[in-house]
Amino acid sequence: ILTRKQIENDHAFSVSGLLRMVPGVRLVPNDEYGYDIRLRGGCKPAIWVDGSREGDVQDLDLMLRPSDLQAVEVYQASEVPVQFAGSNSCGAVLFWTRPAEGGLKIGSWWKKLIIPAAILIGAIIKLH
Repeated sequence: ILTRKQIENDHAFSVSGLLRMVPGVRLVPNDEYGYDIRLRGGCKPAIWVDGSREGDVQDLDLMLRPSDLQAVEVYQASEVPVQFAGSNSCGAVLFWTRPAEGGLKIGSWWKKLIIPAAILIGAIIKLH
């Protein structure tokens, strides 16, 4: 588990840079753009943001920034909390975002719009 203080102390410019310091996590360049997260054994974990399961995330660095994050939790398959279990036999990476000023939660409503937009942009780049 990475706390907000650890995230701030790391001074990472990207989420992928932040994850590089987590034992058992590898980042593998994907065919699209960005990196896929791999856990021990080379398997691809389920990705959750604020308790919502994300689909096939092409690039976490387009979706989240370290400054957006309150905490990051990485679980191998046998360690996944029950509410996040069953979605993937590999494990899970949970991202918890910080509340924005004014009480709105970063990543709540706009996240539903930005993820499909990032996937669409990635598909357009691949076609060209």
